[in-house]
Amino acid sequence: MAVGLSHGGTNVYSSSERSQQLWVGTQDGLVLFERDTNGGWRESQRALRGQHISAIVFEHTTGTMFAGAFFGSVHASADGGKTWERRDNGIPIHDVYSLASNVVDGKVRVYAGTQPAHLFVSEDLGLHWNE
Repeated sequence: MAVGLSHGGTNVYSSSERSQQLWVGTQDGLVLFERDTNGGWRESQRALRGQHISAIVFEHTTGTMFAGAFFGSVHASADGGKTWERRDNGIPIHDVYSLASNVVDGKVRVYAGTQPAHLFVSEDLGLHWNE
């Protein structure tokens, strides 16, 4: 279980287990912190350098992680943040400030809020988006 922090909105995740990972969205990409053997935190990875990350969401059904960026749109990782790809087909506005996901009738939906204010939804894990 990982916890995500970003300044683009509230990111709250709960688990019955103590989290060993903490993803933080920054003005220069994502930073992953992991617990060390003494219970402290150490930086272990950086991703999406140069992107101003404003939102992070974990889609728990598939394990896909999404990051929204100011003038960078939406990026997705299906391998725990090791590799990332841009997924914004159908989002003409590239300032993504908020992300959310849920399951409706057994189907995963991912939502992206942009500035100027528009709401986009994807039912294929970000491959295609509709307003």
